[in-house]
Amino acid sequence: MANWKKSFRALPPQLKAELERIETPNVKILSGKLITQEDVQDGLYSHLNLNADNLVVGNSWEILPPPTIGTRSKRNVEGWVVVRKDLPKFRKYFYHDIAIYGDAARNGTTTVAIPREVYERDEFPPYLFHIQISIQEQTRDGSYGVVFSIDEVFLKEAPDFDNDLLFAVNLLQENTGVSGVVAAVNPEYVFCPSSGYLEQMAL
Repeated sequence: MANWKKSFRALPPQLKAELERIETPNVKILSGKLITQEDVQDGLYSHLNLNADNLVVGNSWEILPPPTIGTRSKRNVEGWVVVRKDLPKFRKYFYHDIAIYGDAARNGTTTVAIPREVYERDEFPPYLFHIQISIQEQTRDGSYGVVFSIDEVFLKEAPDFDNDLLFAVNLLQENTGVSGVVAAVNPEYVFCPSSGYLEQMAL
């Protein structure tokens, strides 16, 4: 069972700083992690199809995270609805067919409108983001350097950039325990043994 932090209410300060350092208009959600063979054998990453058979340097694939993993994974596949309780209710009519005098076979049916006071609802379609997995290297102690990323490029000037970016960060975090923001064009990285994560190389 994964014990890492699953989500953020807002973009963490470290990721904000990473984002501010990126001068290009396009960014990706990408991070890496040193993963032990024991964690893989215990099934910690089985939902990403990461197992002992494909834990080989050079292997890469992508997968749609299953909706059972958590809130972001479920919303990513199914979409979601937000009930706007911050707004006043409004009257909505629901239409039903009912039997005339209680006998539809003899008297037929009629349609009635039943009014109800309801909240407005905002409906959001699924993102359907995939997670890309790449086995980059094997360390001397037998761990593997694995890079995880979202299969989408985010444009800073896009109207929904902040919301889309936060959702993607949380989706990667929920499934892998790591998250990061990088330039979308030719990023170069090395693994940092002390932290187990990727660090961008000084170019």
